[in-house]
Amino acid sequence: MSRKKISLLISFAITLTSFAGTISIAPASLYTFGSCPVNYATAPQKYTVSGTGLTQNIVVQAPEHFEISITCYSGYTSNLQLIQSGGSVSGTIIYCRFSPYTSGSKTGSLFNSSAGCTTINISVSGTATATPASGTGASTYYNSISTTQTGAALKTSLYNKILGHTVTAYGSGSSGLWATYATTDPFYNGKVWDIYSTSICDTSPYEYTFSTNQCGTYSIEGDCYNREHSFPQSWFGSSSPMVSDMFHIYPTDGKVNGVRNNFPYGEVSSPTYTSLLGGKLGPNTFPGYSGTVFEPINEYKGDLARGYLYMATRYENLIAGWQTNGNANDVLNGNSFPVYDAWVVNLLIKWSNQDPPGVKEINRNNAVYGYQVNRNPYIDSPQYVYKVFGGLKPLEPTLASTSFIVKSNTATTALISWKCGNGNRRLVVARSSAPVSGLPVDSGYYQANNTFGSGTQIGSGNFVVYDGMGNTAQISGLNNSLVYYFTIVEFNGQGITANYLTGSVLSSTSVSLPVAWLTFIGNLNNDNNIQLEWSTASETNTSRFELFRSSDQINFESIGSVKAAGNSRLTEHYYFIDVINDDPNNSALIYLYKIKQWDKDGNFCFSKTIQIRKENMLSKITVEPNPFENDFRISCALCYGEAQIILTDLTGKTILQQQIKLKDDTTVPLPDNVSSGMYFLHVLQQSNQQIFKIIRR
Repeated sequence: MSRKKISLLISFAITLTSFAGTISIAPASLYTFGSCPVNYATAPQKYTVSGTGLTQNIVVQAPEHFEISITCYSGYTSNLQLIQSGGSVSGTIIYCRFSPYTSGSKTGSLFNSSAGCTTINISVSGTATATPASGTGASTYYNSISTTQTGAALKTSLYNKILGHTVTAYGSGSSGLWATYATTDPFYNGKVWDIYSTSICDTSPYEYTFSTNQCGTYSIEGDCYNREHSFPQSWFGSSSPMVSDMFHIYPTDGKVNGVRNNFPYGEVSSPTYTSLLGGKLGPNTFPGYSGTVFEPINEYKGDLARGYLYMATRYENLIAGWQTNGNANDVLNGNSFPVYDAWVVNLLIKWSNQDPPGVKEINRNNAVYGYQVNRNPYIDSPQYVYKVFGGLKPLEPTLASTSFIVKSNTATTALISWKCGNGNRRLVVARSSAPVSGLPVDSGYYQANNTFGSGTQIGSGNFVVYDGMGNTAQISGLNNSLVYYFTIVEFNGQGITANYLTGSVLSSTSVSLPVAWLTFIGNLNNDNNIQLEWSTASETNTSRFELFRSSDQINFESIGSVKAAGNSRLTEHYYFIDVINDDPNNSALIYLYKIKQWDKDGNFCFSKTIQIRKENMLSKITVEPNPFENDFRISCALCYGEAQIILTDLTGKTILQQQIKLKDDTTVPLPDNVSSGMYFLHVLQQSNQQIFKIIRR
């Protein structure tokens, strides 16, 4: 009996020491990403990962609809490897963003793993909306706007569409700006999203709680936040409705707001003042004006530019008369078109190009629409910036996408992925039976449709199947008997302003749909093992099927493989028995299985994942003899894994507690000081428990 106890202790010690390395992350969790349109990408959240005592690299893996990078603005992908040196990985920032390719609620976990280390998981979640514009009538809001108008005529049409908005109170109260900011400007953590002081890529110097930290008075940065009229209210005499129009009024740090004052926006190389996050006050270096200006940080330049263009459009009937108010003459030219001095127009176009509308701005546009019942057209369609005001188009990206893979497929669909370049968007062109032969041209408009053959056709047989910000596309409408080719093109701008990087594109080799899956099921057999069965309708160039099992519903391990038919147009049947009873440490009651199908050329894809629930083995346990004298025996011929036993008296006091192996007959002696009488024996394994009433004579 004593030898059995020693054996259990030694086994336990070996299990503990098998995890030699350590992976650390900070913070331990991320906030929900909130709402994001399909094929867009949110601003990232970030965490730091490091490792010590490593024997292998750290692998970071993102779940479907999320993507990761070690740089803030480019290089997003589904998997990263952090190279260990001397057994260590120094602290590395991982940027994660939400980029859904189908609508609905999305959840998953970021896996941070390395051989011999406990995997560290971070839960992520977000909600994907079908379209960017949301709210009653949002999808048809611009239907009355001519698609052929440009310049002043188009601006007037937009003015007639967005005028007469519902006016929000400037002060306090449930409908005032202070209250509405909680809906229009929340950061991921629920704090104030301050366009002067909230950093996306770095650490924000401070943050504010809605209502609690509103100004008030301030003396330094970080004291409080207030209401920043990005288009200064002194330029329109603090009149209504401009004074409370949400599209140009943001919550910002009081001190930075005060320093900015009513100076125009511009670009500064020799600042007289620099905020903690990098906002600068000083002489303007942008051509056309040399006075004092304020330059915000890069992340929000486009937001502010489109706010100014909104003001020029919404108040077309008034803005020409504001030129003589305060220092408005430094910006306004005294007419209704183009409204601003040439240098201002050029600056706004530049900023709008380099910082196109992101999910933060799209969500704010929708939220303001809920209050004011009007929209900012330059957010909804950035092409309006060029169509109304002209000017330069966005620059061409400089880095192409890389690392094309097929993540999974069915008989008619393929989930493809790549590592993003540094464009703001990317276009995917697909062709069957031959490599892609047609590429987009600058300023061309292409309608993407993820059903092959339904999107814009470029040349002969080249169909646009994706237009978005992410690194994954799900393509449907494919034919299992054909091969397909894909080309990913990075670009900036959109539609009429699109500038495509066609001199360097990512093109796939031939992609076949090697397996048309029919079924994949699993069942318990008579030996309490799991028999997996699957069938295929057709196969092309297949090599083998590799089976994977997860007993913790997170991490998968390879458990074997089955040779494939190779090439077949007949239904093929396969099976595999997972002999889990041979593993004494495997006590899981729920198992996940998936199949990795390998091609002969080294490509692979995964099947769906299925779940098998084991029966409660504790019901097969016997305890004998009962009643007993000094010890009793726990037996279970078909059981496996470890369980915990707890012996309590009738008052609930614990008399004995230890771990046992269920497959063995385990004799449990009672201490001599345990008196005769009735006791309860609790046998626990994961979430299951069996209770026995036993009697000591």
